[in-house]
Amino acid sequence: MEGLSEEALKALQETLGLTEQELEDLARAVKELKSLENALGTVQLAKSLNSMDKLDGEACKGLGALKEYEELYKRILAAAGTQEQGPGMRGPGVGEGGKAPESPTDTASRSELSRSALTAGKMLMEWKVRGLSQPGESKEDFSHLLKDVRQGVSEAILQEQVPQNYHETIKRYFGSIGEEVGKSSGK
Repeated sequence: MEGLSEEALKALQETLGLTEQELEDLARAVKELKSLENALGTVQLAKSLNSMDKLDGEACKGLGALKEYEELYKRILAAAGTQEQGPGMRGPGVGEGGKAPESPTDTASRSELSRSALTAGKMLMEWKVRGLSQPGESKEDFSHLLKDVRQGVSEAILQEQVPQNYHETIKRYFGSIGEEVGKSSGK
């Protein structure tokens, strides 16, 4: 770290701070996901009790936390003589495991290629990251994209894919976008 400038050290500290914040956010999200999974398990227990006509609103009075509901539902299910009620493979009750019967179906496959083409403007994926971008990088990307769109529009006009009365309006629109970008960048 001796050879790093003060600016580089400051940027490194900022990056480490952002990374720490992202890790905290990730830990919070994992904790919330686990809580959601527990809540969904409790809802499944309630659903099982409801299908057995064992769910009683009176028994739930005074309960507050989700854990209390879960414990109550498990006690009621245990008293009913089953852990969970489900259709199973052999009718209602706890499933016995085993293999599902197979139905004879044709599983042969063949390779096919899609005839669709990717065109400018279709977003396949977006990846958001926190941090500083390189100066001028977004303007350069925008300029390239604008050039590609202008070329596509020109081709569409030349191939008569756009009605004649829209040609001038489209040309003025894309011309004005270029002028606004030039003014905002100070050119």
